[in-house]
Amino acid sequence: MNIITQAFLPVSLAFIMLTMGLTLVPGDFRRVLAYPKAVAVGIFTQVVVIPASAFTLLWIWPVDPALAVGIMIIAACPGGVTSNLLTHLARGDTALSISLTALVSLGSVITMPVVVNIALRMYSGAQSSMPLPIGGMIVAIALVTTVPVMIGMTLRGFAPEVTRRHYPVARRIAVGLFILIVAGTFASYWRHFAEHFADIGPVVLVLNVTAICVGYFLPRPFGVRDTAVRTAISMECGMQNAAVGIFVAATLIGHTDMVIPSTLYAFVMNVTAAILIGLRLR
Repeated sequence: MNIITQAFLPVSLAFIMLTMGLTLVPGDFRRVLAYPKAVAVGIFTQVVVIPASAFTLLWIWPVDPALAVGIMIIAACPGGVTSNLLTHLARGDTALSISLTALVSLGSVITMPVVVNIALRMYSGAQSSMPLPIGGMIVAIALVTTVPVMIGMTLRGFAPEVTRRHYPVARRIAVGLFILIVAGTFASYWRHFAEHFADIGPVVLVLNVTAICVGYFLPRPFGVRDTAVRTAISMECGMQNAAVGIFVAATLIGHTDMVIPSTLYAFVMNVTAAILIGLRLR
């Protein structure tokens, strides 16, 4: 598994994020000026409320310290690469979804190391729980997320026609790599999954459902009433980038049990997304 975590996983994640960058244009970032309330509420919900909800859930429902850190890792992840497509299928505001994915993904370079280090301090019973240097973690995450996204945007800006022509193939490769990351992690750690599934499986499900519900209902009191907008925020909150979570747990921290929540979440979130899409299409 060492070759996977140290080479295949970072390179694959970088390609996935580069593919995301191929879909972005500067207008996706300027949209914050056109729809400030929806963007602000979406970012606040995903960056602050979801990790806070995870902390609360773990306070109510204690689990093994290493698994608790793993829960916080996935809660701190930005939206996944499929969240935009799933938002479109659910008749959500796809443009807002793209903007939130881009902004939160770039911001997670700062927010994720902070949340993970707080979790490592809080759940000190976990092995290898010495807090990681935040600066080093920021650089490591940036190299496999922010930098590839910026490269993808640059490629689209300088060669839009070439990018448009090759993007479908790149997207299929990215999806395939994501599946390989999740399936490979599951196969490598299946004994650990079997040992901890009864403890962590329900917690992962509750966290995912909570994230989806919070993303849909919380914006309303803040004046964000449009159903399509709230659907986009809900998808962004519930469809986390599990590949980033696996990278942080397996490659940066190197703790087997911390990988489990992100891998399980990758399975669970696609099931709940299918249910949400079905409800929206009724």
